[in-house]
Amino acid sequence: MDLTKNLIKFLVAFIVFIFRKAFSKNNVDLWLIGERRSEAKDNGYHLFRYIRNNYPEKNIYYVIERKSTQKTKVDALGKVIEFNSLKHYVLFFEAEKLILPFEKSTFPDFILIWYAYRMKLLRKKTAFIQHGVTKEKQVHYAYNNRFKFDLFVCAAEEECAFVQNELDYPSTVARKIGFARHDNLPIGAGKENIIFFMPTWRSWISDYTEEEFLKSEYYNNIYRFLNSSDLDVLLEKHDMTVYLYLHDIFQDKFSHLFSLKYSRVIVANKQDYDVQDLMIRAKILITDFSSVAFDFAYMEKPVFYYQFDQNEYNARHFLKGYFDYYRDGFGPVHVDSFELIEDLKLTLSQQAISDREYINRSRFFFGEKDSNNCERNYKAIDGI
Repeated sequence: MDLTKNLIKFLVAFIVFIFRKAFSKNNVDLWLIGERRSEAKDNGYHLFRYIRNNYPEKNIYYVIERKSTQKTKVDALGKVIEFNSLKHYVLFFEAEKLILPFEKSTFPDFILIWYAYRMKLLRKKTAFIQHGVTKEKQVHYAYNNRFKFDLFVCAAEEECAFVQNELDYPSTVARKIGFARHDNLPIGAGKENIIFFMPTWRSWISDYTEEEFLKSEYYNNIYRFLNSSDLDVLLEKHDMTVYLYLHDIFQDKFSHLFSLKYSRVIVANKQDYDVQDLMIRAKILITDFSSVAFDFAYMEKPVFYYQFDQNEYNARHFLKGYFDYYRDGFGPVHVDSFELIEDLKLTLSQQAISDREYINRSRFFFGEKDSNNCERNYKAIDGI
């Protein structure tokens, strides 16, 4: 039934597109922007908000699901398309530029659209504004692979050099412009008594059943840490709360499996909590390999890496890139939860070794910071 509906929308939209193209005298220069189909919280949303507020004449539309809890944020800005609606199909055909934090952002949910694009039957200019800093060799983003982006937005010079050298992007395409959402990150601000714990996903776990997940090293290492009596004592002593926020790919499927003993640990979900809001408010971040560490380090706040499966991650998830966590990381690296808790004790007791080294690493990585990332993104996209 869904296939038939999508095929009908595809055909009707294509006819409308051909008709309008034949009789329209004006170049509409239409842009589409979006994130994951239900989201408005990342680089896509922040850039869209900036363009709507500063360039209201620009013909740009945000794509999002009708039932999304985040839709009201973009509704207030105007020019919103319901994901996979007939209008979405029509405007996708008409769009000259696609602005993509994820590779399929703004694409209708129909495989024929994807194949038509891959086969170059639908020609679009594409700006990849990214979801996180590229630090590993993600070969599917290579210049001559599935996508050949016309603009690849980077947040740092070292990242940009890696994208150019390892993913084969020309220097005119891979450019250090800065992430749109970083304009909303205040340096050093937001130090509530919150420890934000955000581990990333694992490709080999994605298709696990609940039973398999409960037996995984991933689950058991996180579970033991969060249910540690030592951690609970530490949190009570310093009046802290840990918010566990699983990666979006794992949230709906596995979040409910984390049964926790202590009230100072909360399993946060994407429906009720905003990632950027938690990051801004939190005093400390714990992650494993997630690029969320770059955003936290951008604000020059303490980062802890809990990498309990280093070898397996590097072998089975993404190929290791230029970023070495021990040499370049923005905080100490731990493979054992006991050592992590001991290090947290020192930090919360203000007895830790000065974090000046990690702040310096952050400043070196990002270079000069300002609040003009959205403007640079806009001008770069306008110029492709």
